[in-house]
Amino acid sequence: MVAGVLLLMLASAWTTEWLGIHALFGAFAWGAVMPKERGFVHSLSEKLEDVTVVFLLPLFFAFTGLRTSIGLISGGEMWFYTALILLVAVAGKFGGSAIAARATGLSWREAGALGILMNTRGLMELVILTIGLELGVISPALFTMMVLMALVTTFLTTPVLEWIYPARRLQDASAVDEAEARDYTVLLPVSLPSSGPGLLEAALALVPEGREPRIYALHLERTSEQSLTRVEHDRLPGQNDVLQPLLAHAQARALEVRPLAFTSHDISHDILDVARVKHADLVLMGWHKPIVGRSILGGTVSDVLGAADIDVAVLVERQPAPWRRILVPFRDVVSDGGALEAARRIAAATTAEVTILHVVTPESASGATASSGWEAVPFPEGIHLKLIPDAPALEAAVHEAAKGYDLIVVGASTAWGTLPTPFGQRHEALARASSASLLVVRPAHGRLFGPLSEVTAAPESTAGV
Repeated sequence: MVAGVLLLMLASAWTTEWLGIHALFGAFAWGAVMPKERGFVHSLSEKLEDVTVVFLLPLFFAFTGLRTSIGLISGGEMWFYTALILLVAVAGKFGGSAIAARATGLSWREAGALGILMNTRGLMELVILTIGLELGVISPALFTMMVLMALVTTFLTTPVLEWIYPARRLQDASAVDEAEARDYTVLLPVSLPSSGPGLLEAALALVPEGREPRIYALHLERTSEQSLTRVEHDRLPGQNDVLQPLLAHAQARALEVRPLAFTSHDISHDILDVARVKHADLVLMGWHKPIVGRSILGGTVSDVLGAADIDVAVLVERQPAPWRRILVPFRDVVSDGGALEAARRIAAATTAEVTILHVVTPESASGATASSGWEAVPFPEGIHLKLIPDAPALEAAVHEAAKGYDLIVVGASTAWGTLPTPFGQRHEALARASSASLLVVRPAHGRLFGPLSEVTAAPESTAGV
């Protein structure tokens, strides 16, 4: 197929060259009549695009640069003409687009933003300029002026757009109303189709009592500059294949889930950006085995856990919801208060039985004395405390986790791990040692997973009690 397409392209280019028209127009004409079926275009792009963009395109830019001689623009008159060309070009695209947008009812700020986006000059302009120079339609000096105009207008796009329509105004425009503010907003980044339904069930279980869930399902496809033409622009987010199982599960439960899908150069940054724009209260992420390395909290998951200023949770799903037995390995409120609050919410939503495993470290007091520190804590029905004195915390948690629990909820902190990162050995050991699902909770900085219940008023440490 590729050989046939290339031969026909060359034949079309030769034909237009033979007719006295530049060969480029023949190649363009052949591209215009190519079949537009998604599978055909995607397959052909996959074969040709990397070589074209990585190898041929830089050669074209280098060739254009070598033919551009700034020295041809000398004297005040030549620079005056260069400025005049720049002025006319900006007035034609920026001014024309902005005025037309304003005439259709957009504000001047929005119209200006649209105008500056239209004012960029792309690859095709350089191609046409090169053809004009080869045919003698324009002089080398005029060619240089036009190339400078294309470069200046393109490089000005980002700073001028930020000045006309700064990013903070986009966020202000997306501010939620009072009704939405009463909702509990959860963002679900979904990378695998199979993880969607489980993430939805976990999100519903983590919604605080008295608040309505507002759920966004987000799929980001990693892309690069070389793969931009492969994006399926004609598909709506709700038609995304990765989100389909989650959306079908939501429909079966008569729930509204708002789908979002786009390509991303920096997935963790875009997850945080969407969470900020949508005023999310919680980011709940799934996990799958990484290609490189063994850490369950590495890569994008680690970036989001470390940088988010809202509650974040990571679900390693092995046992599907609803969960009946939940284990919370507890060390202190700072490390595991958020995990305890998350378990309480799940128990309230699913009537699950929660076991709080509190290990008294060797340097602490005896288990009998330590228990008095918990006696003042009022435990709701279905939440039980289990004290294990004088045992290594990690080993005790792994041993208890192997006793038939459906879900283990654990906080993300350095207290239980040996790694210098906030997310260490405990999560890896628990994930490997137990067949239960694992929910890793990292509360927002300065608070413990939203409003705390009376359960998390547990003593911060049993030492000295």
